[in-house]
Amino acid sequence: MRTLQTFTLFAISLISLFLERLLLLFTNWDYFSQLSTSSILEALLFGIKFDISTLLTFTAIPMLLFLYLNSFRKLFSYIWFGIFLTILTTNIVDVFYFPYAHRHLSNELFIMGNDLDFAIDVVGGYLLEIGIYAVSIAILFLIWKRVTNWKIEDSNISISRKIAHFLMVALLIFLGIREKIEGKPLAISDAFLEGDIRIANLVLNGTYSIYRGRPKKLRKYMDSEKALQITKSYLESNITRWVENGNPLERYFIPKERRKYNIVLIVVESLSSKYVDSFGDGNYSVTPYLDKLAKEGIAFPNFYANGQRSIEGITSILTGIPVIAGIPYLGYGLETTPFSYLGTLLKENGYTTLGGQASKYGSFRIGNILQIAGFQKTFGAEQMREYRKDEVDADLVFESVWDGNLFRYLLEKIDKLQKPFFTFAFTASTHFPCKLPNRKYEKYPHDEWKIEGYLNLLYYFDSQLKEFIESAKEREWFKDTIFIITGDHTIGKGIGITKQNFAHFRIPLIIYAPYIFKPQTIQQVGSQVDILPTILDMLGISSQFATFSNSLFDTSSNTPLILKEGDRMVMRDREGWKYEGDRDLQAILQTLTELIVQGRIYSK
Repeated sequence: MRTLQTFTLFAISLISLFLERLLLLFTNWDYFSQLSTSSILEALLFGIKFDISTLLTFTAIPMLLFLYLNSFRKLFSYIWFGIFLTILTTNIVDVFYFPYAHRHLSNELFIMGNDLDFAIDVVGGYLLEIGIYAVSIAILFLIWKRVTNWKIEDSNISISRKIAHFLMVALLIFLGIREKIEGKPLAISDAFLEGDIRIANLVLNGTYSIYRGRPKKLRKYMDSEKALQITKSYLESNITRWVENGNPLERYFIPKERRKYNIVLIVVESLSSKYVDSFGDGNYSVTPYLDKLAKEGIAFPNFYANGQRSIEGITSILTGIPVIAGIPYLGYGLETTPFSYLGTLLKENGYTTLGGQASKYGSFRIGNILQIAGFQKTFGAEQMREYRKDEVDADLVFESVWDGNLFRYLLEKIDKLQKPFFTFAFTASTHFPCKLPNRKYEKYPHDEWKIEGYLNLLYYFDSQLKEFIESAKEREWFKDTIFIITGDHTIGKGIGITKQNFAHFRIPLIIYAPYIFKPQTIQQVGSQVDILPTILDMLGISSQFATFSNSLFDTSSNTPLILKEGDRMVMRDREGWKYEGDRDLQAILQTLTELIVQGRIYSK
């Protein structure tokens, strides 16, 4: 009987949150009506998972105490109700906030809370709704109280059965919060069914968005308008124009001839400039083909990763916005802010988009991230295991496949894509521990945890890249294709790499298209966030975009290099390196943080 009583109270909570989701749907019908009926139904049902996770995250302890203790049960019931009422009220506030921003609450709640006059004005505009809500809460409390007062007769149950019951309930709570026992737990990125932010907004609730998508650090160094002016001054360019629409970073390239070239973007795990001879100062002799491409293509020797983790690099590449300490990454809450994603921009300009990684589809949540970022077709290691050639069978990190598998799969899929196409591929083999795919790649005495192991794997990657591009040369689409090769970050936090002038962030960037570009070396300093506008520039696309970056071919701008090292932020501009005490860096960090929190990066 106690179990039924507890389940009834939980069901009341869950039904209440579901009704709030219906309220969100119908009060914002103009926004959601573009979705198909099946998508709306799927979102409503999938949203129940997020409601369950939200409720159990915050109410599991009083719920368990109510279920299993004999004393103070009513007290724990009312504590449970109080927490549930907080969730309910937060979600109601979110429902009425949503029409203004078309996104769920995040740290805006706390920003608005600091402005008492604004908060009073908002509340004053909803007095009738507040009254209806107060009556509804009163009715809900009476129902809750009635269930709490059910007469419960204690039954004699053996200790073993009590333990078994508790373990079962604990497992259900664990599953309710995480959704699964193994792998990544439920996250905001899972709400993006079909990669559509409208579906995600219907799936999510306000409390979950605040809890899981909250920035850890809100910066306020100066007046926001002053900070914005400083930030925009770094983006001024002779080849772009500002868009006046309330999202202050939005720009477009001055229209020029459109070029429908295909794009193949390859992001290489732990690719470090030091160990690529054409970019470093050594003679490791493990990248002969990369060195050949650098000589025959466009090489950028002063190119940097924006962070030190794979997800930081991928976030920077796909959004054109540098990762900032205290702000979530894509896949971990950042996706609730609208961005001008690289995949989306190209898809909207007639490109077929394909993206994936050599690791398991869900690793780093990149499968979901690529869908959100506009990739129509996505893939992971699960689709590529049969493409092994002469590589040995091995238990690879992140359940990944060898880079050779990735390149052979990618070539096969590209052959079937409608032109023009944009493909994104993230490798994995050069990640520690460095498994040896075949003895023929052992250039150095192999050790999985030392630099020699990494160098052997870099030699292996280089050979697979050669096979991929040389095979591509036999295809009709090769002459119209631009290959872009870069890294996600340097090896291990810079193993064996000096930290002087932040050399432990330096990664290669090669643009290879022998029928399109003449060989050259461009010394301009750049980073991963510059890849997005550089691609738009090369293709002559004048669509609106919003990044804190500029094309690497643009010599008129002073776009700074922004790096995240742990929780430290640094910047390099024409004057040199600057740290977080610098006024300009403070202005940029404040502006980007505020625009991300307010959802004002991009309008579409």
